[in-house]
Amino acid sequence: YNEPCVLGLPALRVSVTSQALASVSLVRHHPSVRLLHFSGYDWWVKRSTDLVGPGPNFFSVSTNNVWVDALGQLHLKITSNLDRWECAEIVSDRSFGYGSYRFELVSDVDALDPRAVLGLFTWSDSPVDAHREIDIECSRWADTRDTNNAQMVVQPWDITGHLLRYRVPPGIGTTTHAFNWETNRVTF
Repeated sequence: YNEPCVLGLPALRVSVTSQALASVSLVRHHPSVRLLHFSGYDWWVKRSTDLVGPGPNFFSVSTNNVWVDALGQLHLKITSNLDRWECAEIVSDRSFGYGSYRFELVSDVDALDPRAVLGLFTWSDSPVDAHREIDIECSRWADTRDTNNAQMVVQPWDITGHLLRYRVPPGIGTTTHAFNWETNRVTF
């Protein structure tokens, strides 16, 4: 079945199921012990006892590293735990696809530690099309002289036009980063 581009899963379900003899809807679950609800979706909190990607990093499920406050805002934090640094990552329990993605940050991007990376991205476990990864990343990548502190990336990053570095000026406490993903292009 070849479906033309639609705006989101609800439109796809109506279009496909109206012509289908049978259908099933699946929600992917991860065996993580910690789940949270944020922005209308359920997410599992990434956990690792060994260094894993991206990074390599240790990921913590601790409420010191990741939580949603009373206003519904997500907090992701890097903390020191004994002799190692632990970070936070959440992964949707649903798979998204083409559409509009918007990330609102209520943090001064320019104030991030130059070694820290905030990655806001799509991901597929399938390696096809570079895991369908599209990134907005806030980081200086440990280069304190780099005045650019963010970038937009369509993977693979090393193809001309797939990576654009930019600067979020200091003192801007709230920023919105967005992209629109269509079948034949990504617009940031």
